[in-house]
Amino acid sequence: MVAPACDPERDELDEVVTTWNSHRIRAKAGHGVIGGHPSLMYTLPEMYSAEDNLKAVDMDELALCKEDCTPKSQYPCDDTVFHLCCLLMQEKGWDAPKDAFSAAELYILLRTEILQNI
Repeated sequence: MVAPACDPERDELDEVVTTWNSHRIRAKAGHGVIGGHPSLMYTLPEMYSAEDNLKAVDMDELALCKEDCTPKSQYPCDDTVFHLCCLLMQEKGWDAPKDAFSAAELYILLRTEILQNI
């Protein structure tokens, strides 16, 4: 068996999970907060008089959703729209986004610009 590739983000997440699950949540009387170990509270909610709200997922539906969300070409949208956005970014001096927030801001700027010129 081949060892999985090192993924620093996954390693960090695993460390957070381990740290979190090694603690015990304290109950707070009068606040409706029950105490226990997070991993047990999640895995066996009935032990804590809680309701299991996990829902089964139909794997065929999941596959369809993944297919619908997977880009079909090298561009994340219609080729013409992508090239138009690139031209607008160049013309307006807008930089490519570096994080989700700047991507959302850029999207709003591009959408507004395109809608004004339709």
